[in-house]
Amino acid sequence: MVEMLDLSQFQYSRIENGECSIDLEKTSKIAEVLGTNPLDIIEFSDKQAFFNCSQSGNMNVINNNESFEKEREAYLVQIKELKEDKEFLKQENLSLKKMLEKLVK
Repeated sequence: MVEMLDLSQFQYSRIENGECSIDLEKTSKIAEVLGTNPLDIIEFSDKQAFFNCSQSGNMNVINNNESFEKEREAYLVQIKELKEDKEFLKQENLSLKKMLEKLVK
């Protein structure tokens, strides 16, 4: 990273530790290297975590924020409702088939 940004390890360490600020150009370059949006870096909070998943320099970003849990809960509720709808429609389909069979006879 320091080579790509043309910084010393000491300078980059100070950036990582929040001991100094960086300009928009360096922020954009960091975002480009990480494959993310510069706003993700600017708006970064301690509720987000970065994990280096390979030695090739590729990095995956995992966002561990509260909205994820709320989103997950909403999906679980929606899944439950869809399962209930599916069961209702299955029963309705069986009822309609029985009615149709009676009409055909």
